[in-house]
Amino acid sequence: MNNLTKHYETVGDKVYFIPVGGSNTIGGLGYARAVYEIEDQSKDLDVDFKHITLASGSGGTHAGLIAGYEILGKKTFIQAYNVQPDREVILDETKNITEGILNLFDLSMQSQGIEYRLSNDYVGEGYGIPNEQTLQTIKHLAKTEGVFLDPVYTGKAFTGMVEDIKKGRFPKGEPILFIHTGGIPGIFGYQNWF
Repeated sequence: MNNLTKHYETVGDKVYFIPVGGSNTIGGLGYARAVYEIEDQSKDLDVDFKHITLASGSGGTHAGLIAGYEILGKKTFIQAYNVQPDREVILDETKNITEGILNLFDLSMQSQGIEYRLSNDYVGEGYGIPNEQTLQTIKHLAKTEGVFLDPVYTGKAFTGMVEDIKKGRFPKGEPILFIHTGGIPGIFGYQNWF
């Protein structure tokens, strides 16, 4: 991609490279802005979310939410569930994107004492390989609530959230927002598993 970018730039074209998952400062701004929408809807519903959970595959959504709450100045615990085994790479990318967004607003990373929470406890065998627990969670939620999760991202994250609730990792009585980031077409790639 770097070679193609350089080639087209040398012939006078303007090139904008979109990374995997759109995970960069520009992409992360979308979820930083989403924080304001979350807070507006929370007020309308009279619910104060102290905890937000989501899947993390390339760090952009996680970083955007962290930056958005940092910009807003509201302490909110954002628990991401990694969907691939290499935690440190995603954690570094999340920090870099968060820092890039905050720099746009002339904010320091230390202004609210950002806490990065990225769990690798529910990755399973690896990226795109759901375990039996994840498959059961996907089936259960589809049957009982009509909500479809995918086996690569949201299925693992929702499983992680449910298990962490059972383990007492979230305080009782405090509302949790699960961000469903999509991925529904991924179900069709796993037809033989359902």
